[in-house]
Amino acid sequence: MKKRSFLGVLILTLAFLLLPSTVVNADSPFEFICNNQASNGETIKCELKYMASTTGSIKAIKGSLELSQNFTIERFEANSLFDNQSSNKENLTFQHTSSDGVPVTETIVTVYLKVNMTDSPKITDQVKLVISTIDGVPENSARIVSNVINLERKDENRLSSLTVSSGTLSPSFASDIVEYNLITDEEEITLTPTPKDTLAKAVVENSKDNKVALDYGENTVNIKVIAQDGSVNTYKLTVTRKDNRNDNAKLQLLSVDGKKIPLRENNYNYTVDVSYEIENANLLYATSSSTSTVEVTGDDKLNVGENNITLTVTSEKGTVQKYYLTINRLSEIKSDDSSIKKLEILNVDNLDFNFKSDNHNYMIKLPKNINKLEFNIELNDEKSTYEITGNENLEDYSKVLIKVTAEDESTTTYSFLIEKPVAKSNLLPVLIILIIVLIALIVGIVLIIIKNKNNKDKNNKNGKETKDDSSDQKSKLIDNITMNEAPKKDENNMIVFTDPDEESKKEEPKKEKSLIVEETLETVDEEKEDTKEFVIKRPSALDNPEFEENTIQLENPVFIEKDINNEENPNFE
Repeated sequence: MKKRSFLGVLILTLAFLLLPSTVVNADSPFEFICNNQASNGETIKCELKYMASTTGSIKAIKGSLELSQNFTIERFEANSLFDNQSSNKENLTFQHTSSDGVPVTETIVTVYLKVNMTDSPKITDQVKLVISTIDGVPENSARIVSNVINLERKDENRLSSLTVSSGTLSPSFASDIVEYNLITDEEEITLTPTPKDTLAKAVVENSKDNKVALDYGENTVNIKVIAQDGSVNTYKLTVTRKDNRNDNAKLQLLSVDGKKIPLRENNYNYTVDVSYEIENANLLYATSSSTSTVEVTGDDKLNVGENNITLTVTSEKGTVQKYYLTINRLSEIKSDDSSIKKLEILNVDNLDFNFKSDNHNYMIKLPKNINKLEFNIELNDEKSTYEITGNENLEDYSKVLIKVTAEDESTTTYSFLIEKPVAKSNLLPVLIILIIVLIALIVGIVLIIIKNKNNKDKNNKNGKETKDDSSDQKSKLIDNITMNEAPKKDENNMIVFTDPDEESKKEEPKKEKSLIVEETLETVDEEKEDTKEFVIKRPSALDNPEFEENTIQLENPVFIEKDINNEENPNFE
């Protein structure tokens, strides 16, 4: 029995909700019928009618509407049987008349209302219609008819509130304001959006559990509200995170292999020279801010010549500054140090010896039993080398040489002259004999020279006498020569003179002798064995360019010496 009663009540409740509702005064013959449910934005229709039990017609009616803010009137519609129709949406009033009357079975007035919910997603509201005049006769009391309507916002996509974990929204929140600004020091904020419609959804984009990570500077956060009907409303929040980071991207210190480089303001290019021995850059640097970082690019191993290295400094705030460093590794410079730093002679006791690097010559007194020196040598330059020569079988006046060669091939030689005791020997007799032999040789050579000189003087005297006799014969022969005669010539075109004393001896073949006279000589010489050549020069030959050179060939001539300047023979020049 109780179960049936519950079902009955439920059915009646549903019927009430689904059927149009009308509320009337007990004395009113009218009813005002509207849909009892509506969603936001929908248009609902309400009709004014007489009660079903009423009969007759109506010729005039005047009334007005009373509406909440959830409704706006779209239009009035009067029955077409009214001759005169008048309505005012702004004042929500209407007034109609009909000459023939409108049957009470007809709809008198129809009103179209637009649901315009502003706040609550679900409410119950009421529409009232007040009838003030019927058939031109005012009613004693206004007749009110109304309708209860359940309103629901299915398109509600606004927020009722928005809270943030840090900072203050600007402007202050309001459901209809969709753009806001926010300033914070935090690296993350939490947003709490609350939709007006509990069935709507609010989504914070790019968040996790409504937590948004912030970069320095401006960050845009969008909050989307999705209504039941799928419509979307977007709230835009611009969050500015204050940047308190250090912006210094400069170096405070820079050195290469311990060599500090002076850093100058606004200068980011530097060059430094390092010696050949430095093979790696060995950089040391420090930033002005402890929060800055440095990245080094370039080969740490140095080549001879220029090596380029870049140091990129990045501040905490992200500012970047690059430093350009050129390391010039110099070419190898070979040492020219060829000196000895320290030298000791180890195998000679009580030796009077004091070595100095710049003294290169020494005399060393050694006992007889020492035949070789033992040295302890330390060079000034470890890259130089040394060589010892002459340090074997040492005797008196032996010389030991130490040649030091520097890295650049230059050399220095240290000399050690050896002095040793010499054994006595019987050399005196030998020296005396050698001196006597030398004296004898000198005396013999002098005697030979004197003898040869005497013989030469004797030969010269004899030769002079012979030459005088020969000169007489030559003079006689030459006197017989006359230049006016046409001399006989031989097959060689040589002039031939015949001795008159020999004419009788023509039958005997004789070997011809020839005398040749030449212009260029001033003496007459005896030459060949059988044929004798004579050269005669006239004193005037040099002055007479027309002088003819003649050659005279004589048979059996007598040779004489003739002074070519002898004035006693003017016929012969």
